[in-house]
Formats: sequence, C-alpha cells, structure tokens
Amino acid sequence: MIPQPQFWRRMLPRMLRYHVTSPYIVFWRTIEVAVMAELAARQGLDLTAHVDLDVGCGNGVLGHALIRDITLGFDLTPAGVRWAQGHKPAYRALLHASATQMPVASGSQRLVFSNSVIEHIPDDLAAFDELARVLAPGGFLVLSTVSEQFPELMLGHAPTPAERAAIDASYAHYHYYSADGLRTILAARGLELLEAAYYIDAAQARWCYQLRQWEQRQRRAGLWRRFNQLRRAPLGLALVPGMLRRYAPAQGGVGLAFIARRPA
Repeated sequence: MIPQPQFWRRMLPRMLRYHVTSPYIVFWRTIEVAVMAELAARQGLDLTAHVDLDVGCGNGVLGHALIRDITLGFDLTPAGVRWAQGHKPAYRALLHASATQMPVASGSQRLVFSNSVIEHIPDDLAAFDELARVLAPGGFLVLSTVSEQFPELMLGHAPTPAERAAIDASYAHYHYYSADGLRTILAARGLELLEAAYYIDAAQARWCYQLRQWEQRQRRAGLWRRFNQLRRAPLGLALVPGMLRRYAPAQGGVGLAFIARRPA
C-alpha cells in the first residue's frame, strides 16, 4: 500500500493548515487518513467525496479536512459539536450523541466512517453492535483504531505494568486490536472484514511518542502559547518526507485501519 500522489497533493496542505502547530497530529492523522482512503478506494469508494455517518466526529476538523460532504456527524463532547456546527460546513447535520446509542435508524447508512474512536469507549462491543445495526445491507464501514502493538512500539520496548497503565491513561485507551480480533468481532455481528492495514511502523511510532511528549511539556497559555505554536510549525513541515515512506508495513504498526461490509 503506497500513498497516492493525488491524495497527498490535496490532503497535505489541508492537514498542515488545520494542525500545523501540532507536528505529532499532522504526522499521525495524515498517514491514518491516507490508509483509510486507500482501503476504501480498493472497494471502489471515494472516501473523500461523501460519507453518510461520521461516528465520533469530535470538533469536525479531521472530517472536514478529509471529506467534502458528510450527511451526519455526532460526538459525545458537546463543546466539540457546537464548534463544528459553526465552523465545519462539510457536515450537513451534527448531534451530541453516544456511539453506544446512535440516534440513527437501523440499516440506514451506506458508508460509515469512524476515526480513532472505538479504543476510547469502555464498552466497545456495544459500539460495534451499534455500528453493525445502522449499516445498510451492502453498506461499508471504514474505521481506524490502535493496534495491540501500540504500547510497545510507542515506548520502544515491552512496557512494564506501570508503564502500560501510564500510557493507557495518557492516551485514554481502553482497548487495543488485532486484525484477527476485529475479524471475529465483526463476524459475530454479521459484517465481513474485507481488508485491514497496519500503519506507522516502529521508527515512526517513536517519533510520534517523542513529539507528543515534547508538545505536552510546552506552555499552553498567554504569549508563551503563541510562541510555542510558531516554534512547532516548521517541524510539522520538516516531517512531511517521513510521511511519504511505505506507510502500511506488513510486519505491523501502532495503528490499524479496516474496511468491512454488510452482505447485501
């Protein structure tokens, strides 16, 4: 799986525009959405054109950057939804709602998208139940999450129990997944896993972890906040060549994206 030149020409400027002061987010999210778009394209879908439902849309920044038209987005954070309502016109409608109780009719959604949400939900199986419920016959689910390799690759070594607890708390992760585990979860709900791809290899994971640690140590108030934002911006640009490497390593990675389908 190799990044498509036309995708990078469109997506990189948008991701840099919205996230230029966080090199960690620019690097991670750009690779992540490239993998998701490529998985969709292999099934004849243009993920950048239209999505029926964005589950866990947050403040709408990523969905708006990636997708031109989104019928409905929802998130559990009211402030993020309110902000997206005023700033992200890619969404036709936005709601404050939970992924474990979706305000959507059963079997009504042809293309469902969810970016790095499921790992943050304590009752993830209830969320998978809902994802399966709302998907229409013949419909597709495109989802990204974190792999079971995340703690070890981010830290650069097998974590101690204390380190594992700390990284879980820092990232608010309740779950990690493997491709085989996802296949089982989806099959139990009548969905077929069509393809899965890992992304962000061991070296890239260490960059991401160290960048995030560095960003979090910086002051986030007053003039210092602005100064640190300006200081981080060139680093985001400098990381672009690292995104252009083969981004779905066969041996695994910290991220895991998949596309699934409900049989017609």
